[in-house]
Amino acid sequence: TPEECTARETKEESGGKKDPTKGLVVEQKDLEPIALIDFYNGPKAEIFFRVLFYTTTIYTGEATDTDEMANPTWFPCTDLPIAEMKEGDMLFVPQILRGELTKGFIRFSEDEKTVLDYKIEPSTKEELVI
Repeated sequence: TPEECTARETKEESGGKKDPTKGLVVEQKDLEPIALIDFYNGPKAEIFFRVLFYTTTIYTGEATDTDEMANPTWFPCTDLPIAEMKEGDMLFVPQILRGELTKGFIRFSEDEKTVLDYKIEPSTKEELVI
């Protein structure tokens, strides 16, 4: 399930892949779907990838450096390093941080650096499925 994948990837990408005693642990039952965003690269019609985002406030463990996540750092929601984020992130991250269910798409240039088109809108929980 997407929840199983999220729990596994959170653990692996936050340090548990290298050392099973490290990394963040989230339980599937504590994950709440918050957004479903389709990402496109270039003018092609096919979805490049679809991401179902979850939130949780319940976790154990600590993130460590990995190939996927260098120097993991916690930030207050009101003080995110926006200038360091990918251009499209700020189109939907504020809604997620406000707890708003969100859906939409973002089309990037083929080099993935420029947003060419997007639509971000409110969603229902029933729409947030893969």
